[in-house]
Amino acid sequence: MALINISNAQLAYGDHALLDKAEFLLQPNERVCLVGRMVRVSRP
Repeated sequence: MALINISNAQLAYGDHALLDKAEFLLQPNERVCLVGRMVRVSRP
């Protein structure tokens, strides 16, 4: 049984598709590392 199951994911930034029908499955005892730039958002 999967801990996380994402299927047919779509994500776009403006007209640029970042994800198109993406699949992601995380099984127990698997490890994931997310790498990317951290964006800090200031709110009034």
